[in-house]
Amino acid sequence: MIAIKPTEEKDLTAIYQMERRKGIKEFIQPYRMKEHREALLSDKVEHLSVFDQKNHLIGFVLLNGIQPKATKIELKRIVISDPGKGLGTQVLKMIHERCFKNHLCKEVGLDVFKHNQRALSLYLKMGFVITEATDELYILTCNAT
Repeated sequence: MIAIKPTEEKDLTAIYQMERRKGIKEFIQPYRMKEHREALLSDKVEHLSVFDQKNHLIGFVLLNGIQPKATKIELKRIVISDPGKGLGTQVLKMIHERCFKNHLCKEVGLDVFKHNQRALSLYLKMGFVITEATDELYILTCNAT
């Protein structure tokens, strides 16, 4: 069983290092430590940490656009330290519920690099649809059901 909790300052170094690992850094634009701290302190961002059943940090999520009566939330980042084990699917289901039931938004949006086929496949499986494309990115949205 995994748990999602608000990120604490003490977790930022591990998160910063996680973003820079081979197999992760190729699929995101890693934040500088300052950007993580700013996100942690922002009232419009949820910086969330993902923990396994032994309470080990195994990933994190950034949600942008958190505010009262927000109709759209951006899933800015989802990082799982050891991909390919189904944890991303579990986390995405939890984030889906958090956005639509807790925050009552109507739409979740995200972008994904075109070369990140694993993530794209997961997003499509979870109900996201491609709404736009650039040379490097797909832009996807998922609506509340």
